[in-house]
Amino acid sequence: MLPRILARGSEGRDILLVVDISNSMSERDFLYRNNYYSRIDAVKSVVSHFADERTDDRIGLVLFGTRAYMQVPLTYDKKSLKEVLQTATAGMAGNSTSIGDAVAVALKNLAEVDNGKDNKIIILLTDGENNDGRMSFPQAIKLAQQEKVKVYTVGAGSDTQPFFGGLFAIPANSGLDERSLQQLAQATEGTYFRAKDVDSLIKIYDEINKMEAQEQQGRFVQEVKDLFYYPAAVAGMLFLCLLLLIRKVK
Repeated sequence: MLPRILARGSEGRDILLVVDISNSMSERDFLYRNNYYSRIDAVKSVVSHFADERTDDRIGLVLFGTRAYMQVPLTYDKKSLKEVLQTATAGMAGNSTSIGDAVAVALKNLAEVDNGKDNKIIILLTDGENNDGRMSFPQAIKLAQQEKVKVYTVGAGSDTQPFFGGLFAIPANSGLDERSLQQLAQATEGTYFRAKDVDSLIKIYDEINKMEAQEQQGRFVQEVKDLFYYPAAVAGMLFLCLLLLIRKVK
């Protein structure tokens, strides 16, 4: 009789990270410890850490600019996902911003892997407004509602523009369509966040991580009886009886 350690599994989520890589994401206005970093570099670092934290979830990646691309379908392979994310550069998908199309691509992928459970999430990050693509923002909102997918939206971009290596900064227009991002989040029971620097971006993804807390995977010990030797013993006895009968006949 041997004890076996069994895992009590937890139900993970299907999360699609939808990340803006339009040309404006190269803007170096994200302050961190007295240094300025580009928006895309900050996002790569923070989102990669978020993926590592979601141990029980399948995560996918949609990158978009002028066009939206399904770069990594839902997977448990976080290492491969992060490798793809790190190769992304601002402007590689075009200079404009097709937010509606990106949401549509994400929703389509989630629908194709329908598991009948209410555990699908989109985390959309953009620094602009929906100024290109086939799908309008209102259409994207309606589609997300129909698919019953929760959408967290993150608006990225500082309110100031650094000059002379960050010696001083002047007010700047972020170019964000915050109203539409808020509407998308509210309509799908998600939340809108505003990231103006690296620290706020870190806090946002930490907050989403807490809001979508994973069930702790428990472990328990169960005593298991190995019963295979009972039929083996019976078979052995029958074999001996058969040998005795054969000897008597002889």
